[in-house]
This record gives sequence, C-alpha cells and structure tokens, in this order.
Amino acid sequence: MKQFADTWEQTNQETEELLTIADASIRRGAMSNAEATLESLGCTDPKINGAGTVSAVGALYLASRFAARPMDGLLTAAFLRRGDTDTLASMTGALLGAVHGKDWLGALAPAVQDSDYITAIATALVEYPDRSAGDSPVGDGSEFRRHREQWRQDAPEIRVGSRGVFPDGRRYHATGVDMRTDVDIKRIRLRLEDGQTVLSDIREVRSTPQEPADRDINLVTRFPDTSYQVKDFSPPSGESGVVTALTNSLRETTAFYARLLGREIPIHGNEAVVTEWLHLRQAARELRPGEASSVAVTLHVMTPPSARKDIVVEGYDRETGTMTVRDPDGRSVRIRPGSVVGEQSQSRPTASDRPIATSKESEIPLHIFGDLTDEFYAGVGRAGTLSSMLEDRMRALIQAMEDEPQTSHAGQGASALVTMARKRAPSLGDAWREFDEFATRADSVLRLRNDLVHNLWQPKSGGYFFGHRIDQRTGERRSTTLSIDDVRHEVAELLSLNEEWNHWYMLAGSSQVDAEPPAHK
Repeated sequence: MKQFADTWEQTNQETEELLTIADASIRRGAMSNAEATLESLGCTDPKINGAGTVSAVGALYLASRFAARPMDGLLTAAFLRRGDTDTLASMTGALLGAVHGKDWLGALAPAVQDSDYITAIATALVEYPDRSAGDSPVGDGSEFRRHREQWRQDAPEIRVGSRGVFPDGRRYHATGVDMRTDVDIKRIRLRLEDGQTVLSDIREVRSTPQEPADRDINLVTRFPDTSYQVKDFSPPSGESGVVTALTNSLRETTAFYARLLGREIPIHGNEAVVTEWLHLRQAARELRPGEASSVAVTLHVMTPPSARKDIVVEGYDRETGTMTVRDPDGRSVRIRPGSVVGEQSQSRPTASDRPIATSKESEIPLHIFGDLTDEFYAGVGRAGTLSSMLEDRMRALIQAMEDEPQTSHAGQGASALVTMARKRAPSLGDAWREFDEFATRADSVLRLRNDLVHNLWQPKSGGYFFGHRIDQRTGERRSTTLSIDDVRHEVAELLSLNEEWNHWYMLAGSSQVDAEPPAHK
C-alpha cells in the first residue's frame, strides 16, 4: 500500500510539473511554439511519449492552445515528428470533440473508420449514466459458449462475403481475408452489425504443404474484384479490406514510403500502416527475387518527391504527372499528384490508368489540385477581386473620415484599416452608431479572403474543400474546411459590403463639411 501511495504522489508531482510547462506556453498566446512545448513535455521522447501522464498533458495543452482552431490542434498532434501520434491525436480529438462537437471536422468525420459506431458509443455513454442498464448482446453464459463454439468451427472456412455470429452475439460480415503465404495464419476483417470493424487472426492447420494459388499477387488481401480503386473510398458492394504487402526489411521499406509521402510512418510490432488500405508486414522468410515485382502500388500525394536524390525515378508521364519508382522489395510504385491514399493495381488497365483530365474553363490540370470545380475557382477569383476593392475603399474611407491625403495609410493592411475606421467612427456623431456592425462584417470577410486566396486547396467528399497554409507569424500550419455555399456567401457578402460602403463614404464627406468652420467674409 505504501508503494502505491509513493507512486501516486510521484505521479501527481510529475503531472504538476508538466502542467506548469503547458500553462506557461498558453499564457504566451500566439507567441508560443506548440511543437517546442510538446517537446518540452516529453511528447517527442520515445522513452516516455507513450506514458499516460505525458500524452494526457500534451492533449490537454493542444486542446487549450487551439481551442479556437480545433482542426489545427488535431493536425499538430497527428503530424508531430517523433511523437506517439496515435495516442496524442486520439486524446486531443476527444477533448476537442467534447468542447466543440464534431461539426468542425466537416467531411473528415464520416471518413474515420467506424465513425458511426464510435458516435453510437459516445451517445450511449451520455444517455445511459447507469451502464448496467444496457442490454448485453451476449446473453447468459451458455449462449456465449454456444456462439464461441460455432465461431471456432466457422472461422477456418471464412471467406470474403461470409456471414455469421461473432462470439459476443453480434452478427458479422467478412469484408477481407489476408491469405498469408509465409505462415499458417490468416487475418480476416469483419464488419459487425453495429458498425464495428474487427480484425481476427486464425491459425490454419494444413495436412500437406501447398503452394499459393496465385503466385503473381504478393499484396495478400483478396477481394471479389481486385481492380477496384482504393482512392475512390468506395470498395465494391460496400466492402472494404486491408491490402498487406510482405517485405524483407520492414524498417527500410517503411522509411522508403515515408520519404515518398513526406511524413513519418510508425512501426507497430511487425507491421506498418502506409495508408488506411496499404499495410507493410515483415516477411517470416526472405522473398524470392521477383516475387514482389509482379504487383504495382499507386500512391497519390500532394507533392511528388521529384527533387529527392535518394529516390531513383524510372519513368515519368508528363500528361498525368505520374512518376514510377521501385521500392526496396522490387515493387513498382506509381506516384500521382492528389490526396494521399494507396491502391492495389493489377497488370490489366484500370480506371486510374486513363489520362488525368483538364478543366475546360480553368485549363488547370486536375493533377495539380485535384478535381476542384470551376465554380470554386471562379469563387476564389471573385472573392480576391472584390476584397481588393473593399480594402482599397476602406483606405479611402479612413482618408475621408480624417480628411487626410490619399497616401497617408498606404502601408496599412486590411485588418488595420478596419480597426482604425472602427475607432474613429464614434467621434463623428450618432449617424455612425451602426458602423461597428459594418466594420465587424468587413473584418470577418477580409480574413476569410486570406484563407481563400492563400490556402492550398484540395477537394473532399460531400462537397467540401480542405485548405491549409503556414501562418507567417507563428510558423504553424492553419487549416480551413469550406463548402461551395461558404464561397458563394463570401462573394455575396463582399458585394453587399462594397455597395454599403458608398453610404459610409458619403457620410464621412458630409461629416467633414459639417466640421469645417464658417468662412470669413
């Protein structure tokens, strides 16, 4: 008991010290560096970054530091170099979700694996304070034993499309089977009736040695139709699975794909997750020469690594922007501009082998930013033009309010001009009482203009667009998710403000006339 008390006291003291570091950083506001603070907390130290206290305080810090910009907090956790990103990002996301809900995730929320199932669990935890009141799908012990015995009989025969009852009583649908050739274990991927995804390893007993049926496929997950495109996020018939590639050196091959994608890929045990559908696994025996080369892998990345000297480019297609390289196991890897996903590819042509189209109106190749609509491009252009007009007019309004030369505020930015006008307006009389609302709208729309014009944009599912850029003041990456309706609203608001500006400009001129002393006769 004393040992437990001593450990508890020591943990409290360590946590208090970590919270002091986090508090000092938060008090510095925008002047603080989030990644440097996380490093000070130990979140990048592999010896301690998986500790509960370190991850908990790190998540608490990020949720507080980015309370007004939750997406930036989640991205900071997910892309922290040398960090235990799985733990840190999940805890940060949980805290931000508790504060903001999930609307700020936009189209990203439904893209999370088992999102409906996770939402249902969260709702149940809130709605059922007495957890014992919930009905268990297992029933009594005899029913559980019956399901378990049936599972043991059915599991070795499970194939893609198989259906049955899981040991706890929930019904399942098999969506993927990992037919490993190096050991007598197969991994099956199940979709349970309430939306949960389950991976189960089944040891197979073979009476006689046998060769794999398809020697030309080393990506070991099988599907009814192996030509579907993972990048479409919609496997056939609503099924999904994980493509697992065996490798001679998990560390070397993982590092190769990390360089291609421009991010770290953590290794867990004998497996590394390159994308949601593409996993690497250490082979139990050395792959034979050419064994892996019969399969091609395609990666869609935002910035292809064309200038990296440590990657040898075997081919380049100017029309599609596709580069071809080889991974350490000899697999052909095609790198295409676009969102970061992975896909399995067979030797026969697929939909992804067609030339990437060009927008007829914008004439911007789709491999540059993805399938951004012409309306989006037009909206960004209109927003940029109208906001430039509004910014110039705000400068003219300040000059009229203060009766100064046109060059007086030439170096001021949009936000500074709005602030100056807001401060000056009350001194000009009661007619300016509603100007504060106009200034608030102008400031908001000009800030959104900066995101629209300066962000790197890519399309997301559900009609959303995801943009991000480096904040020049803080050096942190900021992100924005917009719909086409948001862009339309921005343009409409800019038009309205430019029209209303005429009223305030004329009022400023009349205020100056009223303020002039009468002329001497």
